[in-house]
Amino acid sequence: MVGQIPTMAKLGRLSAAGAVALLSVAHGSAARATNYTITVDASKQTAGNPRFWVASVGTGTASLTLRSDLQTHYKIGAREIGAQRVRGHGVLNDDMAIYKGPGSYSWTNFDKYLDAIVSAGMRPIMELDFMPTTLALNGNSRDIYKSATDYKNFIQAVVQHCVDKYGATDVGNWYWEIWNEPDYAGFWNGSNSSEATSAKMTEYYSHQRKGVKYAALKRIEPKPPQRERRRVQRLPRPEDR
Repeated sequence: MVGQIPTMAKLGRLSAAGAVALLSVAHGSAARATNYTITVDASKQTAGNPRFWVASVGTGTASLTLRSDLQTHYKIGAREIGAQRVRGHGVLNDDMAIYKGPGSYSWTNFDKYLDAIVSAGMRPIMELDFMPTTLALNGNSRDIYKSATDYKNFIQAVVQHCVDKYGATDVGNWYWEIWNEPDYAGFWNGSNSSEATSAKMTEYYSHQRKGVKYAALKRIEPKPPQRERRRVQRLPRPEDR
């Protein structure tokens, strides 16, 4: 075995030389080394890793959470990396089957969605989209509502159900988002496709705000995540209006 050591070392040198040769061929010239000086003060206390990725995990569409395997994955994510929240698209989609008609709602799938997140030790980022097709202006889930009153009442019922189920204190610490990427083509039709995104969202946001306000949340101010601030506005408190 001792006699093989020079041979292995030689192979290592040959391998390194081969790698340099390949780089030379690929770039047309020999790689040029640059000298850097790295200074480490070992007496300083390290600040640690910020672990920003634990703030939230995505779930694709909310209806995927109805699967037991994904519910297990939530628990693994919370346990192994300390994930804090779940953000899911389409909480109000037809496949979640919440909206049945004006004043008629089914909470079965919505409760499964919320319970899966909460039982894993996390909390939801409530992305309030998309539009139930029977409530949509032209039957498309990316449309604005066809009845502002029915929509406002629907949002009120959704938020109130969360409060009834988990309490105002808990829900007051959730993050709320009014839509997913309305400035991206295909995600928001509004009432007129020629309108600017900001104009299309103005009335919609107004009814979102009113729906939350009338949901008996007078001491709750929904909190948007930092990365969503370009699209999400903080809902004003009743006493500020």
